[in-house]
Amino acid sequence: GLTCLALDPSSWLNVLDLFIVMVNIDLVSRGKLSGIYIGILECFVYSYIAYQSALYGEIVKNLCIAVPLNTFSIISWTISMKKQAKEKFIDSQPQNEIIIRKLSKKQKAMFAGIFVVVFALCYSLLRFVLHQKNALILGAITLSMSIIGKILTARRYMEAYLIFNTNDVISLLMWGQTLLETGFSISTFSMIVYALAMFTMDVYAYGLWKSMYRKVAVNGGVLLAMRKVNIKSIVKLRRRFRNL
Repeated sequence: GLTCLALDPSSWLNVLDLFIVMVNIDLVSRGKLSGIYIGILECFVYSYIAYQSALYGEIVKNLCIAVPLNTFSIISWTISMKKQAKEKFIDSQPQNEIIIRKLSKKQKAMFAGIFVVVFALCYSLLRFVLHQKNALILGAITLSMSIIGKILTARRYMEAYLIFNTNDVISLLMWGQTLLETGFSISTFSMIVYALAMFTMDVYAYGLWKSMYRKVAVNGGVLLAMRKVNIKSIVKLRRRFRNL
């Protein structure tokens, strides 16, 4: 990013967006609510860059979908953390971090079906309403995957980052295609760096969410230790054990 900035100072906004999104992903991957607020800011910056490249699907994805879904995530995460603090979870799960969940086979099939429907709607929107020509199919795919990924993030399912990883690869191809169609420029190349950075961060984030899930789950089941601690019951059990 700094190299792109040195070669072309006019790409400063692209480089700034690169660092904003890295901070965003890092905080969200650690289950920090502040990361979602930064993510909303990044949506506006990225949308302006996409507008300059005539990638209208990316604008719709960020302003009309990502911002509302990020707002939903803030509400969902806040409710979850308040409930977590009230129920006094185990010490290994800090109260300022979220509880990570895992999709069941039935839920995976359901979201696969939802993706097909969303893709058809997004493709129709980009082609017939916004009349996008650059990277039409790739734009519809990234738009659809972003919607599903944001919903899974809001519901705290670790599979969200598997979708984001795939989406990052497609975004990389989309910006590469844009580079070929519009000609080489440092600004467009910096967005390829942006996509590479997102892919790296999302792979790292998936590992973190998987680790956070394992903290509170054994073989897919929630630990009994997550129940409220009753000191009197523990004392009674200890006395029984001594008597035995």
